[in-house]
Amino acid sequence: QVEVIFAVSDSKKRRFPTMRHRFALALKPQTYERVSKGSMRFISQLLLPAGHFQLRASAGGVAVAGSVIYDLDVPEFRENFALSGVALTSAQASKTFTFSPPPGRIDVGLPGPPTTAREFSRDDTLTLFAEAYENRRKPHTVTFTVELRDERGRGLGSYAMERKSVDKPKEASAYSFAPNLPLEDFPPGRYTLHVEARSSLDKDRSVSR
Repeated sequence: QVEVIFAVSDSKKRRFPTMRHRFALALKPQTYERVSKGSMRFISQLLLPAGHFQLRASAGGVAVAGSVIYDLDVPEFRENFALSGVALTSAQASKTFTFSPPPGRIDVGLPGPPTTAREFSRDDTLTLFAEAYENRRKPHTVTFTVELRDERGRGLGSYAMERKSVDKPKEASAYSFAPNLPLEDFPPGRYTLHVEARSSLDKDRSVSR
């Protein structure tokens, strides 16, 4: 038996309904072998209004349990142009045993479940996901660029993509960006992913993560 609990409070100390998930895990021998050498991944989702929150997550069973605290900002995207956070997955990370509450897998625009791993082998391929939000009603183009930088800040490779709006947008629009980044051409080391988005309506301003 595994239990996963999410408790959320905001900056005004208001508490939101606690989410509690219970699972009876009966792993096949080959699955148990894989999990015992790696990890299990649990995917859920929370619907929260705009604001600043503290998320307390705990998981475990009779034998062992643990918890983590995470500060979370939910933006309103009232600015003319804004960029989301960045989610990551990889070909190897997709092999991690994953379970979710009903209705099952949550689609976030990635080819596999998102990962919290930040260490990858050179034969792996990263996929990142980000969204840009544009609230203006004029036709425009959004340009995404992702660059891999070393510890000195030098760019070692970049990829760009354009997303065009409809001719006459009637409401705020979201534009997704999900490039694949093979790691085989990069030497071992520590790197930073720099993601930037720019709107053709404001070429002198960009937003980045």
